[in-house]
Amino acid sequence: MAAVAAAPNNSVAYYYIKIKQGTYNEYVQIESWKTNIVFIGEGMGKTIISGNKSYVGGIGTAYTATVGVNGQGFIAQGITFRNIAGAKMLQAVALRAEAEFLTFYQCRFEGYQDTLYTKYGKQFYRDCNILGTIDFMCGDASAVFQNCLIEVREPLRGQYITITAEQKDHEAARTGLVLQNCTLKATPDLVKTDLPQFATSTRVNIYTVLLLWIGLEVLSCGVSLAIHEASSISSFSFCPHDFLLGLLLNDKETIKCFLEQVGFKVQKEA
Repeated sequence: MAAVAAAPNNSVAYYYIKIKQGTYNEYVQIESWKTNIVFIGEGMGKTIISGNKSYVGGIGTAYTATVGVNGQGFIAQGITFRNIAGAKMLQAVALRAEAEFLTFYQCRFEGYQDTLYTKYGKQFYRDCNILGTIDFMCGDASAVFQNCLIEVREPLRGQYITITAEQKDHEAARTGLVLQNCTLKATPDLVKTDLPQFATSTRVNIYTVLLLWIGLEVLSCGVSLAIHEASSISSFSFCPHDFLLGLLLNDKETIKCFLEQVGFKVQKEA
C-alpha cells in the first residue's frame, strides 16, 4: 500500500490514512519503523482488505497474514481483514498483530484457522467481530477484547473447534487474551451441523477455561461466575461436548455443571 510507504518513519504523531469503501486484494505490512499509523475505513463489510496466503500454500503461518502490523501505536477502525484461503488450506492469517499499543475498533477478522494472530504486545479490541474454526484467536500478546462478537464457523469433517490458543515461550509470562462482555455464537452453517461429531476428542488446556471465566463477565451467558479451588492439573484430555454446547446455546447451567465435573467449584456472584 503506497500510503503506508509514504507515512513518516518513527512518527510520534498519528498519521491518518483513510481507506474508501471497496475490496482491496493486496497484502499490507506495517513495518516496525512505521509507528502511530491510523487506518480509517468506511465500515465493516464496506472497506475490506483480502488475501489468500496459507500454510498449505507453502508459507509459514506468520507470513500468511493479509495484514501484518509491527509498528507500535497502530490503530484501525471500520475495516474488514480477510483471508479467503479456506479451511482446507489450514493456517491462514487475516491479521498478524505484533507490536505494542495496538487498537482495533469496529473491525472484522475473517478466516478459518489462525484468523487473528495476536503474536506480541499490548492490544485492545472493541466492538469487533472475529470468525474462525481452529485456534482463530491465537498468539502470545496481552490483549483485551471488549464487546466483541466471536463467531465459530463450521470446520472440516474430522477437525475440532478451538477458539483461543496461547503460545507462551515462558510459563511465567504475564500474557493472555481477556474476553470482557463478549458474545460467543455459532454461525448458521455450524448450527445446522451435528455438533457431537466435531467435539468428542478435543484436547483442552484448563488455562483456556480459566481465561474465559476468572473475574470476567461471562461472554455468552451475561452472568458472572467465580471459580474457586481450581484443580492443580494444568492440562488434560476430556470430552468438551457439554461445555461447547453450553457456550453455543447460552445455557449457563450446562456450563456450570461441566466446570464442576472437571474439578472446579463454581458459584454465581451476588
